[in-house]
Amino acid sequence: HALFGRAVPEFATIARALQTCFVILFGDFEFDAMLQTGRMYACLWLATYLGLVLLIILNMLLAIIMDTYTTVKGQVADT
Repeated sequence: HALFGRAVPEFATIARALQTCFVILFGDFEFDAMLQTGRMYACLWLATYLGLVLLIILNMLLAIIMDTYTTVKGQVADT
């Protein structure tokens, strides 16, 4: 919202910015409008956003795997 809010209508309000960030995860967004605001800022923001989301998703996957591993290990130790 703070970076693209005045120039890109999708980031005009906080609610629309959050919705746009969710849509970006699916790859359905207008990157050209962001590039017109500032090429360096747009690329840096997109790379940072996608990198952070990737780390969060990988962390969730690892938590699920470790939880399952702990459960199975406990069941095997009991038998």
